[in-house]
Amino acid sequence: MSIGLPEVLVILLILLLIFGGRRIPQLGRALGTGLSNLRESVSRGSAGKGVERGQGAPPPSSSEPVEDEEAAKRP
Repeated sequence: MSIGLPEVLVILLILLLIFGGRRIPQLGRALGTGLSNLRESVSRGSAGKGVERGQGAPPPSSSEPVEDEEAAKRP
């Protein structure tokens, strides 16, 4: 199922009615900037953030590790 020209025109008409003519260029610019930032961060990967593979969430704050929730509820 693909989107054809009539569907695109209906979507654009709805956007024009909702946001108005002055707001559409601002929304397009913001969307383009967001996509550009997303592509940049994906291409950069996790190397730029200092996150290493294998590191997950921080360990639990309690001194005793809890294996599962059921064990934690038992007296």
